[in-house]
Amino acid sequence: MASTTFYTVPAVLDATDVNLQLRYGGDLLMGTRNAVAFLLRAVAALPPAFCSLSFLFMYKGADRGIEPQDRMKLYIAATAVTPDAEDGLRLILEQGPLCRLYPLRRCEPPRLPWDEFSEACDVVRYEELLTPVVQARQNWRVPSVLYQTVPFIPNENNDYRALDGLCDGLREPALVHICVQPVDARKERQALNRYCAELQDVNRGFRGDDDLPGFGGERFDQIMPSSAATTPELPQKREPLADAVGRAMQEMRGCFNRPQLLFHCRAFGGSSYASRLMAATVAECAFRDGAYGLVVTESIDSGYEALVKSCAEDRIGLVPALAARAETMEPRLCAGFGRMSQMA
Repeated sequence: MASTTFYTVPAVLDATDVNLQLRYGGDLLMGTRNAVAFLLRAVAALPPAFCSLSFLFMYKGADRGIEPQDRMKLYIAATAVTPDAEDGLRLILEQGPLCRLYPLRRCEPPRLPWDEFSEACDVVRYEELLTPVVQARQNWRVPSVLYQTVPFIPNENNDYRALDGLCDGLREPALVHICVQPVDARKERQALNRYCAELQDVNRGFRGDDDLPGFGGERFDQIMPSSAATTPELPQKREPLADAVGRAMQEMRGCFNRPQLLFHCRAFGGSSYASRLMAATVAECAFRDGAYGLVVTESIDSGYEALVKSCAEDRIGLVPALAARAETMEPRLCAGFGRMSQMA
């Protein structure tokens, strides 16, 4: 049975601490970034579904009569499914580099005001479903839809001050819940390999392709076998999107050649503007160039309670993504993409 240990960060980083300044060469932001990166890489290297780690930013709202410095609380929840996992998480958190910067203290589970929230907004990979410009009768290899997603581009200068500033102006409670767990990404790697190979084939051997052996302009110079009557006609036009999407997905395939984390990054608020602004601000702090997407789930939607439950239990909750639609529309081509928008 899974067990969860909660930690709180009772104080912010003391940028005037001489010992910290000496230890990190005067760059505490770099030290914090490296400590968090170590923590995430360490979790990613553990066995799949071995544990989960959650970061909770709880804001109590300016209308509660609470002093500004006490409105924001940060908690870490370490959930382990075995005693070995519990020991591993304890070592990473209590002896790792993060605790040298922030004093982590064990605490009781925080009471979260779920009944005051009306909407959830998730940060996911930016993804697109593209309609090919060439019709199937002109190139029979062109699929009905092309799925594309992009890598996250980390913001090296992230200090989350924008989130702190936004929360200062919120009158209602809000919550950011970030959860990660190690995951077996072999299915996604195989799906990417297959997808990239299929996209390379879309424009191979089209009429007018002089670069491929056996093809010369409008003529097909290779001797055809006796079954030529059943051989499909050569594609008449190139599909330009297939080449562009193929290059983008080749880059994604490179990202999946290292250990991955399954994640959700979810903001809750009492109004639509609060949850969406919180999620967008976290994403803008963490990533460059707008390389992310937002998925909104209202309290009246059928999946909302499941998202709340996953956060209350500190485990991953997946949201519907375009990849799932791509799997439905092109099952042979896009099978295995369902979780990709929430893997990093």
